[in-house]
Amino acid sequence: MDLQIHLPLNGLDETLIPTAFLEQLQSSPSRKVTFFDETITGYLHLTDEVMGFGNHVADASIYIDLAVIPDSAQTHNPEFHIKSIELTKTDLLFSSEVNLKGKTSFATVWKFALPILYPKKKVASPQVFASIVLTLRNAPGASAGVRAGAHDVSDINSSNILSDLQFLILDKRRASKLVSFSRPQVLTALPDDVTLEQQTATESTLTASVKLPVYPALIMRLKSTKSVGRDNVLFSTLELESSKELMKIGVALDILNVETTFTDGRLEEFLPGGFTYPVSFLPSDILNFTYKLHHDSSGSVKPICIKITSIARSFDPFSSSVHATFGSEIVTSWATNVDFGITPPAAKKPPRLATSRKNRLRSSSDLQKPLRLSSSSLNVAIPRSGNPLLAGLVITFSGQTDVRIGEVFRWKVQAINKSPNRLNLSLYIQARDMFEKSQPRLPGLDFAAYPAPALQKMYNAIKLVPQGILPLANDIKIGPLDPGAVYETTVELIAIERGIFNLEGVRIIDIASGEGFDCGKLLEVVVM
Repeated sequence: MDLQIHLPLNGLDETLIPTAFLEQLQSSPSRKVTFFDETITGYLHLTDEVMGFGNHVADASIYIDLAVIPDSAQTHNPEFHIKSIELTKTDLLFSSEVNLKGKTSFATVWKFALPILYPKKKVASPQVFASIVLTLRNAPGASAGVRAGAHDVSDINSSNILSDLQFLILDKRRASKLVSFSRPQVLTALPDDVTLEQQTATESTLTASVKLPVYPALIMRLKSTKSVGRDNVLFSTLELESSKELMKIGVALDILNVETTFTDGRLEEFLPGGFTYPVSFLPSDILNFTYKLHHDSSGSVKPICIKITSIARSFDPFSSSVHATFGSEIVTSWATNVDFGITPPAAKKPPRLATSRKNRLRSSSDLQKPLRLSSSSLNVAIPRSGNPLLAGLVITFSGQTDVRIGEVFRWKVQAINKSPNRLNLSLYIQARDMFEKSQPRLPGLDFAAYPAPALQKMYNAIKLVPQGILPLANDIKIGPLDPGAVYETTVELIAIERGIFNLEGVRIIDIASGEGFDCGKLLEVVVM
């Protein structure tokens, strides 16, 4: 007798005659990897050359012990067990004589499904390990009435409500069957009025196992935020990312469906126009789904359920091309909570850029006049977390932003003192990297010919960073400024290079204390 486990890569045609089905089963490629939250379809193939062997197949008991173990584990540890499965008559596909390659034998095939679940304990380099124990009972001396009664009981109690505890006794049962192989029953003392006819019974036990590496398919994150003043509204974003192992094994995914359930309120999903499933999801992709959640009940923490259905595809990481799908659907379910009581993010006050352009119909006489160029303004408010002496000072830069090369233009600088301190300030302009370039030391080489990349690198090292615009005055006095006072002055600049530039290195310095504040990049100027 021979017992084999087959885990085909794709589905098989089970309507074929037994001989054709076995040829298909043996020629189909087998699974090399599997994924958590996937259900694997497999077949158990029992072969015997003895004709009439099928009379005892109905008495077979088959148990599958499923575990997720570390790659280095050599023995089955009960703490890695995830499920026990018992195959019944309904799982029997066929039991028939077959002729393979001119050789006649008796073949029996069962079909089974293995749900790949996450273990209760984290496992390094996890492997799915499925071990199968098949026991054939052959009791020729047993009476027909006893055998019929046993079958009646098994038909009535066809569902095993203690299947989850099967692994606790599976090893003991397996050991007892191996020990009692071809061993006659031992009778204990019986009452005088009871007679029992001794029967000889034998049990044949076969085992088979298979081990495959298992990987998580998806990494899911749920990020939530809320608007100020909207306590019953929450914006949540579901972020999907492939696990890093998929790139290594050359597997991509097709997202077939994403189903989100929010039972304690209303859910609005924001999807781009024309969005349809399935979605091709490569290992380097990140997919986001945004939801607007409403709730009107009490309590701030609410449950949300996410169910993602996907299927694996072969993927070539060098050409980024995907091929045919394989395996069965991967159904990942995640139940988590969202908190409506989170604090809204603090409002940021970035520099405000206000652009004003004058658009009006021009008369024929106006065509001879030069076009009026655009102007912009930028507010820089010194935060309280910065220099405490200058906190509350608002500096506004406004002026022309489209100039011609070589042209001198002016910016107006307005300072508003909203602090309780009297300020006497100076506006100082010094780009950080200006005047810092120097000729690098020549390399000590004996030849004057350099490779092109080295020559280009040397040129870039001595090339001055373009400034574009330069101030014509520096150390410009602002003030004195009393609390609540406004002070205005102008800054003259010149454009020396074509391009788009920012004026950098502008600092506001308090003359009395010497403390200052860097205004960062100011208005963007287009030099034509």
